[in-house]
Parts: sequence; C-alpha cells; structure tokens
Amino acid sequence: MCTSEDINNLAYGLLIKDTINHVMFPVMADLCKALCAMARNNAHIAMLSHSHGQASGTTLGIEMATFAFRLGYWARRISQVPIFGNFAGVVDKYNAYKLAYRDIDWPHVAQEFVTSFGLQFNPCTTQIESHYHMVELSDILVNFNNVLVEFTDEVRRYISLGYFGQMMKVENESYTYKLDPFDFANSSCDLIDAKSCLSTIKEFVFTTHWKVNLTDIQVTRFGLAPSLMAYKKFLLVIEKIEVNESRLAEDLEKNWVVLAEVIQTVMERYNLPEQHEKLKELTRGIYVDKESISSFIENLDLPKEEKLYLLNLTPLSYIREAENLAKLIDEALGSLLGFKIN
Repeated sequence: MCTSEDINNLAYGLLIKDTINHVMFPVMADLCKALCAMARNNAHIAMLSHSHGQASGTTLGIEMATFAFRLGYWARRISQVPIFGNFAGVVDKYNAYKLAYRDIDWPHVAQEFVTSFGLQFNPCTTQIESHYHMVELSDILVNFNNVLVEFTDEVRRYISLGYFGQMMKVENESYTYKLDPFDFANSSCDLIDAKSCLSTIKEFVFTTHWKVNLTDIQVTRFGLAPSLMAYKKFLLVIEKIEVNESRLAEDLEKNWVVLAEVIQTVMERYNLPEQHEKLKELTRGIYVDKESISSFIENLDLPKEEKLYLLNLTPLSYIREAENLAKLIDEALGSLLGFKIN
C-alpha cells in the first residue's frame, strides 16, 4: 500500500523543482544581470578602496562585477541541484506491493514512475525520502543571501560616504538626492528571516524518528518566500541608484597614497634597495599628497622614462586593467549561468 510519504515527497519534489527553475533562479539571474549592468556602466569610474586598512585604487565597475560573479556562482549551483524522489511503500521495502503483485519488478517500476516527473530516483531510503536536495538548496540559498547581505553593507557604506544618491526629476530638471539606506536595510531583514527558515529546514529534514518524520512537511513550506521577497526588493532598489562621480573623484584626489603600490612594484623591477622601508617611511601615519609623491619619485634612481611615467600618474588614472575586466563580466557570467547576459 502507498504511504503518505510516497505522495508527499513527490509532490514536494515537483513543487521545489518548478519553484527553483521557474521562480527563484530567474529572479536570482536578474539580480546578477542588474549588477552586470552596474559594472558595465561604471567600468571607467575610479574609486577609493582599502586593503588591510591601506588606501588603494579600484573602479566601481570591478567592485560590482565581483559581486555579480559571486552571486552568479551560487545561482548556477542552485540550478544544478538534483531533486530526488522515492516510491516504495511503508519503510521503503515494496513489501505489500510485491506480495500483492508478485510478477512485477517494483524497484524498476518505481524508478520509471519517479523519473517520469523529471525527478532523480532515490533507490535506498527509509520510509522518509532523504531530503538531500532540501539540505543542499538551503545551503546554497544561505550562501547566495550572505553575499547579498555583504553587498547591502557595502552599498550602505557608499551611501553614507555620498558615493551613491538617487536621481529625481522635478519639473524637467534632474537632482541627485541622498539615497535612503532604509530600502537596503529592509531587504536585509528579509534575508535574515530567510536564513532562519532555511537553517530550520536543514536541521529538521535530515532527522527521522523511527522512520517517520512529521516535522518535515511543516518546515519545508517556509524557506523560499523571504528570499524571493528580498530579491525583488533589491531589483527595485538597484534601479534607484545614481553614482556621484564627483564625490568619488574627490576622495581619490585626497589619497595619493594609492600610487604607493605601483611605485614599489617599479622599484622592485629595477632592484632598488630597501623599497619597502623607503615607502613605509613615506606613507606610514603621514598624509601623502601630490607634492610628496612627486618628490619621492624624483629622488629615485630610475630611468628617465620610468620616472616620467610615474610622475604622470594620478589616483584617478591608476585603474589600468580594472575597466577592461569590468566590461568582461557579461561574458564571464553568461558562461557561468549558461545564457547571454547582454
């Protein structure tokens, strides 16, 4: 005889499969596309970054591209999770089926039946299907959401620094206002709720009690909705962002220390002695402006053309390959997700 789990595990498997393929993954991919567009549109915009507390240069485009690719990795993983099902009666041994219909190869029939729904057949379980896919999906969604939370924190910092604003139109003229970080905070709350639900799913569905677990039916209903709400809110908020290029340039102009990296690299190339010590003396605990950087370069024992090259650099121009790398994100992410981004 059929047990309720024979019906429930297949029904939930189909629900999860369709929800992931037709609801969750498309919205996750849309988020990646939105960040790709930000990377592409802002590939050329230099900005201040930090490494180990030290000011360094980057571009807004490459920062957005990095988040897009990180999200894309987990989006691809969620699209590849096999959804399992079983159909084997009480305690998964085909006992009643085999005694009533002795000439039928029940394991083979059960496999054909389960796979006809597009599910993977789980041949060896207790009465309860093992829920591998639920645990794996929960982990992937938590990881995807954690990246989004980090992105939220980053954007909120950019808002507080004045890097991001919101473009508003008033009587055919445009003004940039400070973007309210509440929208991002609100989305983060949804992600926190989602993490709690997903962690609960992982804890409960892996446990069976004398081959029966009545808790899994309840907890599996609540894991996806908070994540989906957050993703859709993020898409709306991202559309509001207006980049304040002048504010980004202002911060870079105050931080000529970002050129220390390339200066040290050129010094190493020409085997100048005590490169690290000399730069540490120049930069540690001291405000570094254009004049001090230029004076330092002038006193280096470098070929004339190398000195001229370094003297012509500015924090705004020191982005080198970052612009090109940001523009490649469409191709890289498209290859990862399996479809063309732009």
